[in-house]
Amino acid sequence: MATKLKETDVVIVGLGWTGGILAKELAEAGMKVVAIERGRMRSPANDFAVPNIRDEIRYTNRTDLMMNTAQDTLTVRNLTK
Repeated sequence: MATKLKETDVVIVGLGWTGGILAKELAEAGMKVVAIERGRMRSPANDFAVPNIRDEIRYTNRTDLMMNTAQDTLTVRNLTK
């Protein structure tokens, strides 16, 4: 069953650098903004603080802050010929 949510002025899909800046600017302009992001929740205190963020193997080589695309990515392929 669908859930009816509060009305909003803007929905931003993907809250990366651009989406975050856009959400901030629109909210400061008085608009109601909702951002949708996939992936697990992050905690700045745990995920981005020193010394954890300097773990080069974990974050650079093993890409721990990235989504597991093999598990989380949805793809659509057009099979018409």
